[in-house]
Amino acid sequence: DSPFKDLTISTNDCVGKVKTISVNASGASKVQATLVVTVGGTQYGSTVNLTSDATTYNFNAPESGPVSGEIKLHFVQTSSVALYVKSISIN
Repeated sequence: DSPFKDLTISTNDCVGKVKTISVNASGASKVQATLVVTVGGTQYGSTVNLTSDATTYNFNAPESGPVSGEIKLHFVQTSSVALYVKSISIN
């Protein structure tokens, strides 16, 4: 089995506007992967590059303000290593 190249984790179960999403994630040695977070189709924060160290990435609402809708965490990797998600916090 090969690690995935493209993965989206999503939910529609949050009620109200989302201010911040925090994701603790990492990859195995030599990881080359990015993470983008959207809410209702609006990107929160910037695209981040994952490292092999477990790191908490904070994705804040855009300057126009918090929005509601489907939350998506979209991972894309060009490497072929394991990716890890330790925690997800939605505020």
